[in-house]
Amino acid sequence: MILDLLINLKKYLRLKVLFSFILLNSCSEGPVCDELGPKTFRGHPQSSYEYKENCLETKHKYTPELCQLALNDLIMSGDKKIIEKKYGEGILPCFTQNDFKVFLKK
Repeated sequence: MILDLLINLKKYLRLKVLFSFILLNSCSEGPVCDELGPKTFRGHPQSSYEYKENCLETKHKYTPELCQLALNDLIMSGDKKIIEKKYGEGILPCFTQNDFKVFLKK
């Protein structure tokens, strides 16, 4: 029974990796990488791995480096609207709720 569970888990993980590979190497690579960049910046391990494997060689807008710049600007300005105007709405996933709680000025 445990052996069957392990075999099924192994098959599941292979399918997940295959699906991720197909998804990341499709024609919509830019938008997928734009979603992985902020997750990588926030420290999600699986997203970081996928980003490093599939997105470093491609051009996309929302990179972990851009997220760092946006966080610095959020800390300095304390205004969410300024950040959105400067970087676009897609930058918001770079931040956690705690970032907003700590750095937004009332």
